[in-house]
Amino acid sequence: MDIYDPVQVQAVWSRVMQPPQTAPDEETLLRWLAEERASAAAYRTLAARGGSFAPRLRHMAADELRHAGRLAALYFLLFGFRPQVFPAAADTDRSFGAALRSAYQGELAAAKNYRAAARRFPEQASMFESIAADEERHARMLWEMTAALMGRASPHRRRG
Repeated sequence: MDIYDPVQVQAVWSRVMQPPQTAPDEETLLRWLAEERASAAAYRTLAARGGSFAPRLRHMAADELRHAGRLAALYFLLFGFRPQVFPAAADTDRSFGAALRSAYQGELAAAKNYRAAARRFPEQASMFESIAADEERHARMLWEMTAALMGRASPHRRRG
């Protein structure tokens, strides 16, 4: 940087003097809302196919809707109106096992994102920590369901 260039100096001071962001931006909150609602839809779809896993999957769907409700409340407090979110339709073409695998990876990623949000936005840290803990619990439940499925598979269908 040329310390004698007033344009460059002003650009640096503009960045330095900006107040810290105290809450997620609108786009981020809308994306998280859509993801939570899509997860709820996916778990409801899986519950319809899930046999003995159906109660756990329905419980997970309810958790995801509760997360969406908490995020929607934060959105309203920050922006003054109800969010308009239209989640993607649940993917019903995958096998049950593939859907569990995808959901497991999504839950781990969500937990990581919410933990980061808790560190970045201390005013909402308790909410983000609570959601992250739920997402981690969901990942454990998905792992347990997958392990149970693998235990049921016949030896000739197992992959090493």
